[in-house]
Amino acid sequence: MKLLFTSLAVLLLSGCATMTFTQDIERPLQEEKIQHWHNTVLNGMIEVSEPANLYQDCRGKPWQAAEVEFRLKNGVVGGIANAAIEAVLFSTTLLAFYSPWNVEIQCSR
Repeated sequence: MKLLFTSLAVLLLSGCATMTFTQDIERPLQEEKIQHWHNTVLNGMIEVSEPANLYQDCRGKPWQAAEVEFRLKNGVVGGIANAAIEAVLFSTTLLAFYSPWNVEIQCSR
């Protein structure tokens, strides 16, 4: 019951956050967008996953936009993980132990 309450509280109290980086290149865009999850711990102070490699993801072609976003699904997953950590290890009232972010990359052709 505590897990359900915590998850609902996270859903209601969490907000979405978006950072968009753009590069002005006059080339047509690829139709597909590349998506990754970027994982951080301890209120985002420690990165667990590697940063997005725009050169590798776009296969050597220029990137047009990169968007880093905290979405509802990221909040749900992070809330469940943090509730489980709190139930097993320690209280994380003022600490978001795990915070996943969504990274979406738009490449040029």
